[in-house]
Amino acid sequence: MQTPPASPLSNALSLAELDASDFARRYWNEPRKAMEALTASSLSSIVKPQIKTIATYYHRLYQGGTENVMRALASLWDNAGYRVVVIVDEGTSLDEAPLPPAVDVRAIPAVPENEPDRFSERIDALAAILDEYEADVFVYHAWNSGWLPWDMATAKMHDCAFVIACSSIFSLREITADPYFAVQPFSFAAADAVACLSEADKAFWGSFNGNTYKVLNPLDRKLFNAPSSPLDGSTLVWVGRFSEEKRPEDAIRILAKVREQIPEARLTMLGTGEGPDYDQRLQQLAEELGVEEAVDFCGFVDNVSDYCQKSDLTLATSEYEGFHLALFEALAHGVPAITYRLPNLSWIEGTEGVLTVPQKAVNEAARAAVALLSDRDALRHAGMAAREHALSFESVNIVEIWNQIFASLGHERPAP
Repeated sequence: MQTPPASPLSNALSLAELDASDFARRYWNEPRKAMEALTASSLSSIVKPQIKTIATYYHRLYQGGTENVMRALASLWDNAGYRVVVIVDEGTSLDEAPLPPAVDVRAIPAVPENEPDRFSERIDALAAILDEYEADVFVYHAWNSGWLPWDMATAKMHDCAFVIACSSIFSLREITADPYFAVQPFSFAAADAVACLSEADKAFWGSFNGNTYKVLNPLDRKLFNAPSSPLDGSTLVWVGRFSEEKRPEDAIRILAKVREQIPEARLTMLGTGEGPDYDQRLQQLAEELGVEEAVDFCGFVDNVSDYCQKSDLTLATSEYEGFHLALFEALAHGVPAITYRLPNLSWIEGTEGVLTVPQKAVNEAARAAVALLSDRDALRHAGMAAREHALSFESVNIVEIWNQIFASLGHERPAP
């Protein structure tokens, strides 16, 4: 059931008199007012002179991009001497989520956002974990979750600084005309720090929170020694989750156009949908376009590198991406890319190894692919540029940037 709207707190400092469940109960239908009250209170900026224990959260620990980032960061922080506890929702399988032995994994109830009568189950469980570990900071990867305001209030009310790790573009909710987008600036303003992936996101979130940082996702150090593809064939590769915004069907359409000029061209698709429907849709499209024999649907694979080494060109057809680690992996193997224009993906700028075409421009992407595959010198030049660009990130020290973020928590949060 829905709790009735509450009147604003008469004194912002009276937040100290509430526990997190009381706070959520008072403001459940008014998250914006909740965040305004939190920002105006003595809990606005949690000062932690020394960070020893890091709690970090995402909904699950499977093999998605955000999950991989959280696992990688947990390992890096553990190696750097921090104590780390990973928090996930109950029901998460941990079989596919290897973590260092010293990193604990705990679960909290996965309460749907439309069941506020159960919110105390989640809040109480989260508070108990933060208290048990005496967590100094809570790095929150579920930046787009409706639970963020209440999980943040819980952390702050238990003397734990709260850092939002934004893993996609700031306008994600706005793209779908979701009214929750209007709440997010107030949530981000109340956080003790924000970490995001691009200059565009830093500029946006930084206009609300004066402690905002751009930090790349962790990169597997093995990629910097990855063998280059010989680029001696005509194999396209597409890697990602089968979903509407990633437009995997466009990769099949591009292949069909390429094969009009290069009949031997093939497409390797690495990934799957959350259910069988999307997979079947793509297979049916390949049949309709007459390229079913030239498309290898490999499903989810652990060894993406093995496929990259055997590919000659990678396709990135997403409407938007936060980082696109799979694209980086292809470039590291010296496989050039054709991508739809992704203005926020600033890390791909400045290289001849990535060719961009307008969004949904299947014909233009196919022409670019044919031009490269028909000119081996041009293809190999693009491949060398791609690899050099990927290798330029070897000097980036992700842990050092996070150390700066943690060090910033030793002071009051600066104004935006």
